[in-house]
Amino acid sequence: MDSKDIIFIMKSEIRFYILISLKDKKQTPTELAKNSRFHLSHVSSNLKKLTEADYIMCEECHSNKNKIFTLSKKGKNFLKFINQITYLPEDCD
Repeated sequence: MDSKDIIFIMKSEIRFYILISLKDKKQTPTELAKNSRFHLSHVSSNLKKLTEADYIMCEECHSNKNKIFTLSKKGKNFLKFINQITYLPEDCD
């Protein structure tokens, strides 16, 4: 994992939240905003940045309504990396 990738995600609480939220299910921008404390416009602008950086994909982007986002392979790999570096085994003393 490139340090630029880590910095890009970790310097933005919204970007990290979006990746974590898309881990288990596809969501719309409205769903992401409703389930967080972030305003829809901030969520939307960060969805665009994450899409441009290939962390997420828009599955239903044929119109401006009902866009559905999901993790890309790069986004899944990022979350795996974060899990590996933050996971502490239970028997760790």
